[in-house]
Amino acid sequence: MDQNVTNPLLEAGPVLRALREVVAEAGRDHQYHGKGYAPNSTRMPRECNYVTAGKPDCIVARTLFRLGVPIAVLAQWEGISAWGMCEANHVAMNPTPLLTDNAASILDRAQGMQDRNHPWGSCLDAAEGRARELEVTA
Repeated sequence: MDQNVTNPLLEAGPVLRALREVVAEAGRDHQYHGKGYAPNSTRMPRECNYVTAGKPDCIVARTLFRLGVPIAVLAQWEGISAWGMCEANHVAMNPTPLLTDNAASILDRAQGMQDRNHPWGSCLDAAEGRARELEVTA
């Protein structure tokens, strides 16, 4: 996927389906352990990464990679939340957003739970709840 103005934004439905697949593959009990994570802590880790050792690392990166976003593009978004990847909130350093606002909102909910050290099943549950609020079906 070459992110440029001709590429469509990733929609909420496919993002939610890919998120379900990522969680099913990793397991509902899987927890992300970014650099500086304190096990069993609900505090934010010191550092989370989209890409580690050339592979998608966190729940957002794995979801986007499953949808065809290349590692190089994910790496460009390092340090930016899922919410920052959407059309409404994209940042100047990455002028081409990846996600629709609803897709970003759903991933942001999962990311927030992950970053507070919740297992990915809980992250998915939170994202599913946000999808219902937005009336997104997948």
